[in-house]
Amino acid sequence: ERFRDDLRALNHLDTPVLWRVAQTELEADKVTRYEALLAKNQRETLSDEEQAQLDQLRDMSDVLMLRRAYAYALLKWRGQRIPPLQDL
Repeated sequence: ERFRDDLRALNHLDTPVLWRVAQTELEADKVTRYEALLAKNQRETLSDEEQAQLDQLRDMSDVLMLRRAYAYALLKWRGQRIPPLQDL
């Protein structure tokens, strides 16, 4: 439900833009921070601010992965050749 509008918008993108969406990655600094917070969370209790950051980064990551997966599904539906999973 919460992703519906975002995913619906992808239906209207042209193929080159969908390829860019499908290949989008989370910025390196956010990945580094996310991994650091996950590791710290396993070792000890996070502060409220750190927990909020972790939750925000997790949401960003989830939305990005969902958008990528849906973009690839749309590309395949449009007859595009999708790389094998191990190459993604």
